[in-house]
Amino acid sequence: MKSALIIYESRYGTTKDIAKNLSYMIKKVHICKASEFNNNRDYDLVIIGAPVYYDDLDEKIYRYIEDNILWLKTKDIMVFCTCMSLKNKHLYMKKISNMLNKNIIHTKAIGGKIIVNNLNKLDYYRMKNFTKINEMCLSNMDNYDLKEIVEYGEYIKRIMN
Repeated sequence: MKSALIIYESRYGTTKDIAKNLSYMIKKVHICKASEFNNNRDYDLVIIGAPVYYDDLDEKIYRYIEDNILWLKTKDIMVFCTCMSLKNKHLYMKKISNMLNKNIIHTKAIGGKIIVNNLNKLDYYRMKNFTKINEMCLSNMDNYDLKEIVEYGEYIKRIMN
């Protein structure tokens, strides 16, 4: 069986939860935040998990890729993002696809969560402005779907066999 590395970033915990749930399903896996990567590169598959903020993936993920681009281009890579708008996956994945192009074997958008009381001041301000401009009510949102995560984990297991 192949081994996998799950690299993720998470500001409020949703992407971390998904990465952990996937790691429970995949037997030979190491999981860590991109900002805590220890340079162990002995993996067959790299799974990158990134939250979407303001219509783009977390900048720490881009920095991780830039810092590790040479060895990442020797690996099979899967990328998932957590977001509120699943239909915009192609927009969120565009930059990362350009960076890693043919090495990406699969991309997936998974529903995220917004808990208003947990937002930091900047995120709260941006969300408040966004909802005001779009004539929406600022409230908690939850598109997290554990069944979808389990199905994705099963798909990854099939890829690894």
